[in-house]
Amino acid sequence: MEINRKELRQTARKQLKGNWLWVIGLLIIPGIVNLFLEYITNYVWTGSFNTYNLSLVSWWQGLGWSIFTIITGLIATMIAWGVQYATLAFRDTGEKPNIFKAIFSSFTNGYFSKTFLTSLLTTLFTFFWGLLLIVPGIIKSFSYAMAPYIMKDMID
Repeated sequence: MEINRKELRQTARKQLKGNWLWVIGLLIIPGIVNLFLEYITNYVWTGSFNTYNLSLVSWWQGLGWSIFTIITGLIATMIAWGVQYATLAFRDTGEKPNIFKAIFSSFTNGYFSKTFLTSLLTTLFTFFWGLLLIVPGIIKSFSYAMAPYIMKDMID
């Protein structure tokens, strides 16, 4: 079975026709939210938006900063997964919800616990594989790259 690339491009163009602003917003707004989370994390623990002031932070502030960073990292990951869920829904059904509803779709629709647990486990396993050496961590990051899609498929 040969894939006709020309037909695939035409189908993609037809589906995106008139929806470019929604798709671009779906890609830009989560980046802005993630930057905002990063700046808040840095400001809360260092009193500055600059990450280079970490030498002035005590050990307990560093521990709190690390925990807060992990939490905001998980939130950023779940936002990225929400974008993936919205993209899949748009591709499969043509459904185009509000951008903010689409971005935070991993927190709603009964996805929260499954998304949170899956993102936490893939992050932990990738980290532990990366402790062995760099190459196994890279290989496992590629192995777990399709986890959001598989999970969404299983839920639906």
